[in-house]
Amino acid sequence: MTRLLKEKTKPADFDKTETTLATPLVVIKRSLFSIWISSVLHPKETFGSEKSNASWKFSLLNYSIYPIALMLLLAWVGAQVFPLDAAAFLGSQNSGLMLIFGIILIVSSWIGALFWATITHFFARLLHGNGTLLQQYYVNSLYAPVVGIIGAILNASLLFSPWLFVLFVPYLLYSLYLMTIAFKEVHEFSVGKAVLSWISPILVLGAIAIIIALIAR
Repeated sequence: MTRLLKEKTKPADFDKTETTLATPLVVIKRSLFSIWISSVLHPKETFGSEKSNASWKFSLLNYSIYPIALMLLLAWVGAQVFPLDAAAFLGSQNSGLMLIFGIILIVSSWIGALFWATITHFFARLLHGNGTLLQQYYVNSLYAPVVGIIGAILNASLLFSPWLFVLFVPYLLYSLYLMTIAFKEVHEFSVGKAVLSWISPILVLGAIAIIIALIAR
């Protein structure tokens, strides 16, 4: 009888150990790149399943991709437009300044995203949203790398063809769509409440800016 009990409890204990060890590695085992792509192509399903994996560490990592890509893109554009000057700049002591500038961009990306998440989360809570600040910060970070890189490429393309600005219209509309779906899934909102969550702070901040401008005149 004792042997039978041990055999029955052994698999259960093993499964528990497997789950305990695997839980912190769930996000690591999956490809971050595939999550970024999936968040853009299949936002509803991805945001809904990923919000339970919210992590400050991976949020900061996601928000770091765009500044790094922007730095590389700027270096490439500079090499194309001013090849000799760019080579001299990167080969001198200014490379240290580039590194400092890159760090500033990354930290600014973290703080800017957190500022936006905090304000919009406040309005989402006013609308009785269920999500946490971390969940909102994390879910919005999932599509930030792809959206940020595409935005940087579009900006760089204007140097070669100003007519490409028309591509900003679908780009902006789809970015707003992704943000709306993110709020909808994180806070379990209707589409209307999700839109109000991000458009309300824009209207409030815009009104404050107009009032300050009128007072300063």
